Amino acid sequence: MSHLLQLPTEILLRIYQSLSDIDDILRLGRSCQRTHAVLNPVAHRLSVFRSVICGADHHKHDRRLYQLREARDCSTIVFSGPCSLPSPRNSLPRSPSGSDSGSCTHTIRMPDLEVWEVVCRWHSMKLLYDLYNDRIIQLCYFLSIPLYSASDEFEEFADAVAHEGILPMPSCGTENVCQLDTAQKQRFYQRFYKALTAHWVAVESLCLTRVTDFETTDQRNRHLGMVWDIWTNNPDRTLLEKLEVLEVTDFVWGFLGRKIFSEIDAPSKWLKGGDEDLLNYYMNDQYSKHSNWLHFIRDVAQCLRPPHIIELLLLNTWNTESRWCTQGLNYLHELKFAQTGAVRQVNEMNQTEDSFPLTVLEDDVVNELTASKASAAQSPEFCQLRWDMYRCEKWVFESRTKIFLLEPTPEQIYESIFG
Repeated sequence: MSHLLQLPTEILLRIYQSLSDIDDILRLGRSCQRTHAVLNPVAHRLSVFRSVICGADHHKHDRRLYQLREARDCSTIVFSGPCSLPSPRNSLPRSPSGSDSGSCTHTIRMPDLEVWEVVCRWHSMKLLYDLYNDRIIQLCYFLSIPLYSASDEFEEFADAVAHEGILPMPSCGTENVCQLDTAQKQRFYQRFYKALTAHWVAVESLCLTRVTDFETTDQRNRHLGMVWDIWTNNPDRTLLEKLEVLEVTDFVWGFLGRKIFSEIDAPSKWLKGGDEDLLNYYMNDQYSKHSNWLHFIRDVAQCLRPPHIIELLLLNTWNTESRWCTQGLNYLHELKFAQTGAVRQVNEMNQTEDSFPLTVLEDDVVNELTASKASAAQSPEFCQLRWDMYRCEKWVFESRTKIFLLEPTPEQIYESIFG
């Protein structure tokens, strides 16, 4: 350690920049006065954090999130250019390899605001990871009804989900499911964070495309098709990564997301004072209250971001004094819920459906199974059948709440699904 402290500041900065995790940077900075003094200047922190964000695989989706958020903050977006997802003004250049997650070089421009945003996101999302590992919350999640198990008997399914009860208070870290060492916790959180931000990009892309003004219907349909690929067809991800996205989405959006709106009269409370047609849509007399409620929370889940889920858990679900939805309509408006952009030249082509329920993420796994060499001799229909059987019969016991602990190999996954 004494030899390390005798190194020049420039060399110590290089050591900082060689680290692959924000937490490692902060641990080194707290180790002694000398390392703290090197990291303490704002310029040094920005340089070191920027290196990690550019080079670490678990920050793969952060740069795209920043671009999408900037574009979303534009009040009106008019798109009339070539067919590619809308991007913010003065969009950032890609890394030399053409990937947003490539290794960091001095030629990559990452604004200071983006660096701090990623650092804040990295730390704040640990709350969701802690909830995922909390014994009380995890048991409630494990026993909950998966949204993918819905069948043709939708009314019966909605009744069962509606009777699950409210989300209990967490144990605040005093009763974690298992005790992991620092290296394990760090690795598992990296994978959790990467999966979380992967679907976050999908949500932002959908919401941005919904509110964008397009010149023609055909142009809008092509963009929705590209968003569909983000949700359902990602050949650059491994099978395990796709399963991890499913697990994180099931927990954060499918489980916590619906617990936020646990009251059966949530549609009437949150849409109070809004458009009458929207109210009638989610309070349709042809369906039961439970069915209308489930349709509402499924649609809201398509535009919820993780910070909103954390905020609503604290202000609405676990607020014992009052139910925080007096400004519900304004809140949903900020989420871009039930909002669409204009199409200036409507042609004869029908507009593509812009509803993306969480269950469509299953298609991403099926596409991977169909394209895999391990199942090359099987038809797409057979792969779909085997996946549906695995998801309904084995997933809960083999992967739900466990996938980040087990980290199964591709061979083990294929054996579970096709064996």
